[in-house]
Amino acid sequence: MIKILLGLTCEKEKLYYNNFKTQVNQKSLCQLKTDMNKQIKEKLQQEIQDLGDRLHRAEVELRALNLDVDALPDIGLGPPAIRELRQDNPFLLQGILENTTDMMTALDLNWRYIAFNQAYKTEFIKIFGRDIDIGTSLIESLSHLPNGQAKAQDILGRALRGEEFTVIQEFGDSKRDRNKYQFTFHSIRDDQGETLGTLHVVKNLSEIERQTQQYLQYLLTSSPAVIFSTQPEPNYKLTYISDNVVNVVGYTPEQFLNGSDLWLNHIHSEDIDSILQELPRKLNQGNYSFEYRFMHADGTYHWLLDEGRLIRDETGEPIEVVGYFVDISDRKQTEKDINLQAVINRNIEEGICLVRANDGIIVYANPKFEQMFGYEPGELNNQPVTIIDYENNQIGVEPVRQLITQKIMAKANAEYTCQIHNVKKDGTPFWGKAITSRFEHPDYGTVMVIVQQDITVQKQTKEELQASLKEKEVLLKEIHHRVKNNLQIVSSLLQMQSRRTKYQDVALVLQDSQNRIASIALVHEKLYRSDNLAQIDFAQYVPDLITHLFDSYSISSSRVRISYQVEDIDLAIDTAIPCGLILNELVSNTLKYAFPEDQQGEIEIKFQRNPDNNLLTLLVRDDGVGIQKSFDIETTTSLGLTLVVGLVEQIDGTLDLNCDSGTEFRITFSNKLRT
Repeated sequence: MIKILLGLTCEKEKLYYNNFKTQVNQKSLCQLKTDMNKQIKEKLQQEIQDLGDRLHRAEVELRALNLDVDALPDIGLGPPAIRELRQDNPFLLQGILENTTDMMTALDLNWRYIAFNQAYKTEFIKIFGRDIDIGTSLIESLSHLPNGQAKAQDILGRALRGEEFTVIQEFGDSKRDRNKYQFTFHSIRDDQGETLGTLHVVKNLSEIERQTQQYLQYLLTSSPAVIFSTQPEPNYKLTYISDNVVNVVGYTPEQFLNGSDLWLNHIHSEDIDSILQELPRKLNQGNYSFEYRFMHADGTYHWLLDEGRLIRDETGEPIEVVGYFVDISDRKQTEKDINLQAVINRNIEEGICLVRANDGIIVYANPKFEQMFGYEPGELNNQPVTIIDYENNQIGVEPVRQLITQKIMAKANAEYTCQIHNVKKDGTPFWGKAITSRFEHPDYGTVMVIVQQDITVQKQTKEELQASLKEKEVLLKEIHHRVKNNLQIVSSLLQMQSRRTKYQDVALVLQDSQNRIASIALVHEKLYRSDNLAQIDFAQYVPDLITHLFDSYSISSSRVRISYQVEDIDLAIDTAIPCGLILNELVSNTLKYAFPEDQQGEIEIKFQRNPDNNLLTLLVRDDGVGIQKSFDIETTTSLGLTLVVGLVEQIDGTLDLNCDSGTEFRITFSNKLRT
């Protein structure tokens, strides 16, 4: 791989290489190769990216070389001489240089060439008329130019002293083109920082500039964009315009530059005022962009896209305006065709007509539109649009047309949708849904595109559905009302029964049942009193239930205080009833057992939503006598708490009991409809 990449076997190069070895003192040729290779690769990293995988594989092979330098013989040149690295690869650097795009060369401490690429050699011969080779002294090559020798010694001396810098020099005479070159110098150092030589990269700036000018000239002549510059306001006089302007608008650059008002005078009269009004403001912001019509030399108007920016000096004063414009007439026409076709295609099954905006005359109606209103093909053309509008005593047809026209013309790309009362040719009224939009037609000017759909059947069906829904809402409210009344009857029967019993235990059981029924009845009461027949606001439900329980157990609010933190959360009926029963059982137990012998205390009720996981938490806490910590709610024989456990499972919730200070029940569940 390296042999292919580098491939230097020249005997002359080998001879110079042996001479060069004596100048590096204790440095071995192997070490020199390693130092130079390392630094050169760093300096040329950007230059040799195109080597890609070839260079990578070469580096891998070079790092794999094992060189035995201690066994080499002493040939009397100071330290032991160093044998050739490889007979077929004496010089790594040359191959790297040949694969770079710029002119490159490397010199030793005596200004002799270590390596150079062909591009450098060719340019050196072209400039100085002297050939060079490996081992040639650069200074001696300039012996015919004494001034050049002195300048080269000064510059190279800086590089060999370790400076890294860039200089620009011009070369050439009466026989040769005078070109400007950029020289970038880098030092070649070993691991200890000792300078071994210098590397410099050369760029022909004049050639780059010529190529750039040619490329720009090609762009200016072949591009559809016309480049121009003008003076800043107030007159915006042209100072430059590219030659391709004649291909775009038919006028030569000379006509534009000599005719101070040609540009402004040829902008369409409907566009010029808005441009002159907006241009100073946009330029003050830095950039502008306009689309306007410009009169071509052949008398036709072409649409132009004109974009530019204001150039300022260091003090912020305006210098000139630079920009470009292109002909976008084809694009504009295509946009119009596409927009019209899109409107038609989108509603091809609907009735469509075009109405001139300035006088309300129908200029086109598709067959579906004519059939909808009962007219023969072409019969609606040139008729006022009011002929198809139903007129009653409340409002006339002309005010309706004017209202729709004002809404459409008020803003570009506006679209107005409404239900309108139409009338057929035979006088039959019907309801239609009309979607009206604005369009600039090439023949009729500004027109309103009206898309009509007969919605008589849909309107009748909607009215019937709304009436039916209203009827069902009334019926559902009546059902909730009757359920609530029936539950109250049951509650009253239990109350009567409890009063007749002689046994206190039985009376308490009947009272608990009565409260449970009351909690369910309260849910139905909230539903039939609410506009939403499927959900109730639990924040309104809780206070009413607690008030009922305090009254039921004859507990004074001055003895047992109650505090609420209940968020406004709607619960579906199949969640609200279990939650109401749970709250009823927990508060009832608290009122009966937590504060014996007229003990005072407080009950805290919280109902909140966790914003992180959207789960709901119902918390009932008291500071009463509490219950034993060994109490197991899962095995309790209490009917009320057993009911609580079952209801928590019904709503897919979790129940936590805390007996550390008083008693705290925490129920966590998600608010979802149950089927």
